Amino acid sequence: MGRARGFSQTALRGPFGQEWEMAANGHETGARTPGREDGGVTSRRTEPAAALALPLALALFAGSVRGRPLPVPVAYVALALAAGLGYCACRTPEGMTMALGRLGSRRRALVWLGLGTLTGVLLAVLWRRSGGLSGLPARLTPFAAVAAAIGATEEVVFRGLVQGRLRVWGQAAAVLGAAVLHTAYKVAVLASPPAGYQVNLGFLATWTLLGGLLFGIFRAAGGSVWPCVAAHAAFDVVGYGDWSGAPWWVWG
Repeated sequence: MGRARGFSQTALRGPFGQEWEMAANGHETGARTPGREDGGVTSRRTEPAAALALPLALALFAGSVRGRPLPVPVAYVALALAAGLGYCACRTPEGMTMALGRLGSRRRALVWLGLGTLTGVLLAVLWRRSGGLSGLPARLTPFAAVAAAIGATEEVVFRGLVQGRLRVWGQAAAVLGAAVLHTAYKVAVLASPPAGYQVNLGFLATWTLLGGLLFGIFRAAGGSVWPCVAAHAAFDVVGYGDWSGAPWWVWG
């Protein structure tokens, strides 16, 4: 089949360096492009609103999954909404690239992934020592994999989808906005502990914000969300690697 007259094809690089065919007028062949008023996932004027919607849905999920303060059925609705928003944001090649970025050359990818992993390990060692634990876990339990998956998902959401959408406000605002929204989500997760547990929300918010700013800088400077994924996953593996089961804030 021949190409429509007036349309030429250019390549859009994907998150791992692959190329997608894109029409030169800004539309993907057979799909629409985010950031345009004539269609697509969202227009540039509404991208910040789209960035806020996903964390809001996750905060509703966090505030209801244990039945406090909101009833449990809200959690199912909020989780479905979050999944739908994530799908809509990533259903086009340009949406995927906006969310995940691109690592570039193999050497650059190794440098940033190594830096992210090392940062995550160092932060986890400091966190464990501050709580009176050994710097590194003596063994790894099955929960380490669950913890890493949770941390990786948070980075794809906040440093990927959210920070990617907020870049219409500039890189600095995107980094700060994603860090603030991630912090708000974390506070929502731990704001209603069960009886007998206490959470220092000020300490949690401060260090989550600082970590979010650091990971956001990695995202902006490295051009990809994967160094942030590596950092958060490494933190969770080292930090929770010897835990025998999930803490209450996961699904307790």
